[in-house]
Amino acid sequence: NRGGLSRKWVMQAAGESLRRLGTDYIDVYYLHKEDHDTPLAETVRAIFESALDAILILDDARRYVDANPAACTLFGLDHERLLGCRLDEFVEPELVPVLDERWRVFLERGTGKGELQILRRDGTWRDVELTSRANFLPGRHLSILRDITDQKVAEEALQASEERFYIAFSAKPADVTHVCTD
Repeated sequence: NRGGLSRKWVMQAAGESLRRLGTDYIDVYYLHKEDHDTPLAETVRAIFESALDAILILDDARRYVDANPAACTLFGLDHERLLGCRLDEFVEPELVPVLDERWRVFLERGTGKGELQILRRDGTWRDVELTSRANFLPGRHLSILRDITDQKVAEEALQASEERFYIAFSAKPADVTHVCTD
């Protein structure tokens, strides 16, 4: 029986797709057919566990009640240590005083998006894009975090390079020589 939406086959198909595409990232995972032999909860759990973005579920007190392996890697904690921690423990100290108000607004609006820095247990900071849905189940809130630290470093390096280029070529444009090697 090759196929279906059991955990085994979802994990195997995702791995094969990554290898075939030559990437380490899947943006969209589409289930092409129903599988009446596999409970939907098993399929959803397999997708949760295989997602490369960090997926976290928080309660009303901002405590993590579930996290996928990507979230554990991002935070630098194993699953058991991450569960029960509060969001407050991982944000910039300046954000803590306004977190209650931001959480209230998030719950009122029902969704949230933005960028945030999180503190890993090893003391390093990671930049993340955050997409959240309040009360996807009563009292349960979904957050998906994508680590954009490397992207931001690359953007800053590119900007610095462009600034150096601008300075070099705007100061003395007459001194710029074009060499053609044809």
